[in-house]
Formats: sequence, C-alpha cells, structure tokens
Amino acid sequence: MQAERQLSAAALADPTAYRTRLANQRQITDASFEGLQGLPDSAPADIVAH
Repeated sequence: MQAERQLSAAALADPTAYRTRLANQRQITDASFEGLQGLPDSAPADIVAH
C-alpha cells in the first residue's frame, strides 16, 4: 500500500510518467487485499465490527 501511495503522489506531479506503474501497483495492492479478506478470523471481532 505504501508503494501505491508513493506512486499516486508521483503521478500527480507527472501523470504520463507514472500512469502505467501506478496501474500495475494498484493491481498488486488489490490482489493482496483480496488475499487478506480470505483469511478466517484475521482480525479481532472489535476491529471487524467497525
């Protein structure tokens, strides 16, 4: 997620130079997030409830 944030900031400064790299990083971030969603009981109940 940190890499995506850095690329998002860079893309604001120079969209053409970072558009492809940002799109690729977003795919990686999305895939990582999907993997986390599949973990059973991966967070305490009080965190999941919020």
